[in-house]
Amino acid sequence: MKKLACLLVIASVASALSIDDFTSDQSACDGGACGGTASSSTLNTGVLGGNRDLVATLLSISGQVRMDSNAIEPGRLTFSASDNAIGVGVAQWDGPEGTAAIDSTGLGGVDLLADGALFFAFVARADHVGDVEIVVYDQATGTPHSVLVNLPGDNVDHLYLVPFSDFGAATLNNVGAVEILISGVVTGLDVELDFLGTSGVPEPATWMTLGASLIALGLARRRKFRI
Repeated sequence: MKKLACLLVIASVASALSIDDFTSDQSACDGGACGGTASSSTLNTGVLGGNRDLVATLLSISGQVRMDSNAIEPGRLTFSASDNAIGVGVAQWDGPEGTAAIDSTGLGGVDLLADGALFFAFVARADHVGDVEIVVYDQATGTPHSVLVNLPGDNVDHLYLVPFSDFGAATLNNVGAVEILISGVVTGLDVELDFLGTSGVPEPATWMTLGASLIALGLARRRKFRI
């Protein structure tokens, strides 16, 4: 796993490939009185590979953790831990297999470099310091390549660009699966992702415009959500 070497915050990008816009309902919950399942799968033509798997794993002795798409926050993927809980949330795009086990060839060889893409792009916020790990799996070998992105815990939306070059020897023009893991070392971590996709070179002329918009959005939406 490689730690993110280059992080661009509050910049304007044009999306090349949409992996997920999180507008379809889905939930996974582990621990406490969840009343649900720790993993779930949903068929959706609007996500990469037509299927998304969510997994919530409680690591602490008590409490509960959740992964939700479009449920707690419309159009957002949310990881939420109760005040006494630590856990990990996973989202997978690996084709139609529909289980928590990653299918490293499920996408059949997606070209993430299409349309001149150079980055993974996503908007995220966290109320405590946390991490988003992005993992890509080579279609031919099943080898995982990952980059860890640190979230500052300021509860404000930031736009992150993760350079494809940070994934080392990954064959990004022949990808069998994409996975993200959300985690932290403090109890009560809440994280939101607004979208996940790929992007080409940012447009410098529009940085200031979108930057001001994201700052305003972050101030307007500064709050915690609770389970």
